[in-house]
Amino acid sequence: MQAGRSASLPQSEAQLNPFALPSSTTFRFILLIIAIVTASLYIYNYMYFTLPGKQQLSTIAIRDYNVVVQTHNGLDYFTAFVSRYKLNYLH
Repeated sequence: MQAGRSASLPQSEAQLNPFALPSSTTFRFILLIIAIVTASLYIYNYMYFTLPGKQQLSTIAIRDYNVVVQTHNGLDYFTAFVSRYKLNYLH
């Protein structure tokens, strides 16, 4: 039945070429992967810091950062924070 129907249609309508236009799926695929990785990291970060015990770590980090900001006004805050962290937690 399909063969008889396609035979009665004009040649231009009988077979459409799906590859007539260039495919932009590579860019969309890369965007999909980036979106999935970003969303996964966001969700993991949220879950990591909402579990019991991890809130204490973030509280300690904020407290240490505030101490660094108050004591080292003219220095690079990140470098001072890392040196304080190494001094206190990495023996």
